[in-house]
Amino acid sequence: GSIRISTVWPTTICLGEVADLNLEKVKLVYQAKLKCKNLKGTAFLEMWCHVGEGQYFSRGMNSVVTGTMDWKTLETPFFLQQGQRAKKATLNIVINGKGTVWVDDVHLLAEPLR
Repeated sequence: GSIRISTVWPTTICLGEVADLNLEKVKLVYQAKLKCKNLKGTAFLEMWCHVGEGQYFSRGMNSVVTGTMDWKTLETPFFLQQGQRAKKATLNIVINGKGTVWVDDVHLLAEPLR
């Protein structure tokens, strides 16, 4: 089933973490289906990658839902070059506004870089 999030102010919700990745030289893709109702603002996906001692993020601000929309697949990529080893990925949804958002079919994919 899907997750329903109703909010009256902007918020960030952690949908999960994937630990012990030990990946490098890949394109990580955080993908999920979202729909919304009466969303005043936007909602998008955000991924934090823990690389070495640092944390870096990718935000899918060019792939959003807003207003009232049916299911739409959103994604945000994160590129790990040779020598950049991801230990963990944190998967969030960012809601910049108020309304209701549903999230379903969450995936974290790894595609080799060429």
